[in-house]
Amino acid sequence: MPDRTAYNNCMKPYMTGGGEDRKLRFCSGAKVCSGKSKTEAEARQICLAQPPKLPRERKTRGQRSPGLNCGQQMATLAGCAAKEINTTTLTTENFALTLAEALQKCNCTR
Repeated sequence: MPDRTAYNNCMKPYMTGGGEDRKLRFCSGAKVCSGKSKTEAEARQICLAQPPKLPRERKTRGQRSPGLNCGQQMATLAGCAAKEINTTTLTTENFALTLAEALQKCNCTR
């Protein structure tokens, strides 16, 4: 395989412009520039014979379960928080802090 600069220079004409055939041009250019095929026609045949790649699965932020919707997530979180809160020491003054600590335990330590 040629060095990176030579490969990049070789790929420039295949990467410019848009259109419906962009993926095919890019694929055939990669085959020609990497030396996997000797001609552009041969590279085109290789690219057309390959099945299309499936799109990657996107990852979500945080610790969410992929099968739960927002309502289910909140119900699970509320159930956990209810178990964490010590009601014998709960007062109106420490309620917000106690609730925040319980939610943090439930959401951050799963």
